[in-house]
Amino acid sequence: MEHRDHILIVEDTGIGIPDDDLPRLFERFHRGRNAASHPGSGLGLAIVLAVVEAHGGDVAVEKRSVGARFTVSLPRTNRAELGAVKTRNGCTRDTESTASARC
Repeated sequence: MEHRDHILIVEDTGIGIPDDDLPRLFERFHRGRNAASHPGSGLGLAIVLAVVEAHGGDVAVEKRSVGARFTVSLPRTNRAELGAVKTRNGCTRDTESTASARC
């Protein structure tokens, strides 16, 4: 998260994130193995990541003893000034068109 100017930190005191779930945390429809008794579709963090990456930013997660801490980092510059943006899965997305991605 280098050269970013806007930082948003969201912390919760929820059920936490098991280590096994961390690598898949931002995948669509992934629900943690400890989340079965809680409502949800498994889309929330995937949507957050897609929106943040579309704006040239990044999302980081930190496990806590209780809950988790998510840090969203967004560049201060205009998206059009950024050119191509590298996504978490290694694809390159043109900032001019959020639909086109090269992997």
